[in-house]
This record gives sequence, structure tokens and C-alpha cells, in this order.
Amino acid sequence: MRQFSLVVLMACGLGSGLAGCAPEPLTQADLAQMAHPSAQIRAQVEALMPAAMAELDPMEARILSEGRPLNAVETGYALKAGVHHPERVRVLAWQGRFPAPKNKALARVYKPANALAITFGYGIAARQEDPYLIAHELVHVAQYERLGGREAFTREYLTQELVLGGYATPLEREAFKRGHRIAPVPAGATRRWIESLD
Repeated sequence: MRQFSLVVLMACGLGSGLAGCAPEPLTQADLAQMAHPSAQIRAQVEALMPAAMAELDPMEARILSEGRPLNAVETGYALKAGVHHPERVRVLAWQGRFPAPKNKALARVYKPANALAITFGYGIAARQEDPYLIAHELVHVAQYERLGGREAFTREYLTQELVLGGYATPLEREAFKRGHRIAPVPAGATRRWIESLD
């Protein structure tokens, strides 16, 4: 089973050794498999949804109650990312690693410990408040809105993760590319990696 990174930007994505992380270009077969997932993938997603939502709901509530609103620059990033309600977004400075899910089945595919940031609905938990990282996560907020909310987004994200995994998913590729256009990553291996995405 592939690692599910529920809106997670892993250290690999911002590190210097990206050559081993670069995803292959998406094929027509990949796109078809995501558009029409197998019965097995659909069953896995439906089995994981209650646990995923049970993890998402309290995390989003915590971030929304304890987090800060976007500043003026970040609000501009949100609008460029396509967020319709930037006033609802909150950012919480997260200390330490993100907790593993309590549900064992979800924990086998969702391993957020090394994540630099995670987005839950309108809540962004970030271990670093780097402009590119915030822009990347704001693209995920826009995806939540575009797909119809947290449950629809989570179902699509799980499906893509189970079919392709990690940085290969269209949702993550979009967040990497659009985030970079909004708040460019400094020159180096990470920037070259992002610019190489199809």
C-alpha cells in the first residue's frame, strides 16, 4: 500500500536530495485509473474515510481555534491560489512532529511525522512558515473548495494516493507547481525538481 500523505509536504519535497523523489510523468493509464478506480481501491478508500475524517475534524477544529489569520501577503497568495474564502483560513505554528493516526489501517498509509505542513480544510498546521510552503498549502485549501469540501477532497486525495502515491498525484503536482508560481522556491535542487514536473 502506498503512503497516504493527506495534504502533506514531506521533507523530501523541500530537501536537497530530490532526484530519488521526482515522480514519473503521468500516463493516460494513470489518469484513467484515477478517474475510474478499481473496486478494490474504492473499497479501501471507503474503509479509510471514517478514520480519515475522525482525524481531520479535531485537527481542523484545533487549527481554526488556535491559529492566526492570514496576513496581507498570505491573503494575496490565497487569492492567487484560487481560495474563495481566505478570511476563513488559519495557520497554526506546529511544534515537533505531526502525530500518527490512531487508526491502525490509516496509520499504515498516512505517516505525517516528517511533514513540514498539513492542511485540514481551512486549517494549515506548519512546522515552518516559509512563503512557498504556505503557498503550497493554500493551493490545497483551494482544492478543498473546488472539490466540494473536506469529505470530497479527502476521498479524492485517498484515491490518488492509493493509485499513485506521494508526489505523483495530480493534487500534489498542482500544489507544487502553483505554489512555486505564487511564492517561488529559491534556486537549487528543489526548484529544479518542481520545474521538472509535467
